Amino acid sequence: MALVPACVGTQLKYAPFASSVDVGFWYTFNKKKLEEYKLNTDPVCLRGGYVNTEDQGQAPRLSILYSAFARPANETSSPGMFSCPGVLLHTNTVEEFKSCNRKELLNSIADERLYQHMLSGKALDEPQILATFIVHLFADLKKYHYIYWFAFPAFISHKETIEEPIKTLEEYWTKEQMEIFTQGYLTIESDVNPGFFVLEQPSEECFCFHPLRDYGKLLEEQRQVCLGVADPSSIGGVPGWPLRNLLTLAHLQWPSHSSHKVLCLRMSVRRGERSVSHSLIFRVRLEPRENATDLTPCVGWEKDGAGNLAPIKLDLSASMDPEKVCDSACELTLQLMRWRVAPALDTHALQKTRCLLLGAGTLGCNVARALMGWGMMHFTFVDSGHVSYSNPVRQSLYSFSDCLGGGQLKAVAAARALKLIRPSVISEGVVLTIPMPGHPPGRHQEQVAVSAVERLQQLIADHDVVFLLTDSRESRWLPALIGASMNKIVITAALGFDSFVVIRHGSKPNHGAAVESCTDLIDYSCKLVPGRHLGCYFCNDVAVPGNSQEDRTLDQQCTVTRPGVSLMAAAQAAELLASLLQHPLRHDAPSGLGSTEGVLGAVPHSVRMFLSSQQLLTPTSPAFKQCSACGQQILAAYEREGTNLILKVLNSSKHLGEVSGIAQLKVPLFGEDLSDSLSETFSISDEEAS
Repeated sequence: MALVPACVGTQLKYAPFASSVDVGFWYTFNKKKLEEYKLNTDPVCLRGGYVNTEDQGQAPRLSILYSAFARPANETSSPGMFSCPGVLLHTNTVEEFKSCNRKELLNSIADERLYQHMLSGKALDEPQILATFIVHLFADLKKYHYIYWFAFPAFISHKETIEEPIKTLEEYWTKEQMEIFTQGYLTIESDVNPGFFVLEQPSEECFCFHPLRDYGKLLEEQRQVCLGVADPSSIGGVPGWPLRNLLTLAHLQWPSHSSHKVLCLRMSVRRGERSVSHSLIFRVRLEPRENATDLTPCVGWEKDGAGNLAPIKLDLSASMDPEKVCDSACELTLQLMRWRVAPALDTHALQKTRCLLLGAGTLGCNVARALMGWGMMHFTFVDSGHVSYSNPVRQSLYSFSDCLGGGQLKAVAAARALKLIRPSVISEGVVLTIPMPGHPPGRHQEQVAVSAVERLQQLIADHDVVFLLTDSRESRWLPALIGASMNKIVITAALGFDSFVVIRHGSKPNHGAAVESCTDLIDYSCKLVPGRHLGCYFCNDVAVPGNSQEDRTLDQQCTVTRPGVSLMAAAQAAELLASLLQHPLRHDAPSGLGSTEGVLGAVPHSVRMFLSSQQLLTPTSPAFKQCSACGQQILAAYEREGTNLILKVLNSSKHLGEVSGIAQLKVPLFGEDLSDSLSETFSISDEEAS
């Protein structure tokens, strides 16, 4: 946009709105036209909105979402999203659309819905009227072809001359003043519209916010006030379109005052912290034009991409599919996150991430649901179980019908359920039993075990993230080992009765040397551990995983847990991944005090919660050189022997202790093999491990 900021003594320039229409809007209009409006062409009330948190240099944008028809007429603005009333004028034929006298149409609607409200004073009580818009539309419902034109009415009854230089708040106020102002603005009373307000500064460290109606009285009292507007423009020195109508209102309501101080409020948001430093503040003089009529001239029809006054033609025949509309609606929340809180949020990184969920039980179902909320589209479930009658009440992807006839395969049923929720999701169910240490396959089943190992290796290679969500400790060992070898993002979640642990495994880009020198590179003074030196789920254990289901009662074989614990653990696992993917170092993100934050804040190494005491801990621990899953020795042996090593470990977990180096740990006082005794003492259930 080739707009140049105005200098003192020259006329003020404005950045006009550009329309942004969500595809869901067209789908909703089609439905209403067919079922409700039919041939009736009466004007339809709409609601749009704009934000004042756009990135620097962006043109103002007014957004129309699929919910534009359903919003209440008395909706008010709120900090972050500013409501705009609109009117939809739709025609039944394209000829009627083309033959319309748009100058008369604009003047008529602007007079009725904007100018008269300025004169009567209604715009003082409902200042969002100043951001009124018009949509003129013809829709070919058979072909899904649309031709439409937006207008943003503004009046030119006066000339706006810059009286004092345009400055940013960073140049005008101190940092402390900006912080005080921001805190006050975010907590203004309900009678003050955050989109249009009056700001009083009785002293350097004090700010008061008043409704627009009080402006004239405050001027008469010679108070230090200025007109405030939430500015959709982020172009340096060039305010957005809403200011134009605000100055017209000032010209009509307070004609004796020709000079007005103006604050164009722009609010950037970074990692949840708001800044108003690039807002504009200046003084403008209003000079009446010659030959002004009762109804001042009006402008505002939107220009097309080439800068011409012309309508926009849209062909949605390929995308007006309910599934596509569903995708648009599902992505709405993520877009609102970018508008309000995290403009740097990389939604594409989330959407393209391929997630492998090992375990389709309580954790697997809930983790998948949470990841879908983040917009993730690629899921593979691995499980060998069937849906039982006890599952649906806690496992959110199953229903009673999945239990009938012996029960559907969990992996297949979970994958199918995701597509029922969002049809465009790519989901697959793989029926596979994960080989485990201390669970010998038997002489005649070795080939089956080998095939399972190879299948698991291929699955992990094909995905970006591996979630270990199975219900026993030993079932997590093999995927943890393979994930470390392939340097995949691995996240483990484990449940206790009223506790859980969620942990991300450290990266292993050069595991052969990195783990060896781990303790030399960790900065213990600031308790910061680099991502490549973070431990895995097994790093804090001095016992190798074994058969935890052997000689166990029913309650010990099952993970008996409070119902809400799995939901909290699943949410933490999903949020941990989202934070990791938004960190500039991704898998290598460090953890601990002093760690750098990503778009969603710091990325913890592990999250441990104890519900009975309401404790939430985020400990960080370095990798263990002799870890049975990611240690230097076991990784080297795995890369050397491959499947042969796995078969030896399946037949005897003691072999795993010898290869990893745990068996070489000795108790100094008694001189006995520590791992032998501990492997029996600590052969515990997953619940106890958590």
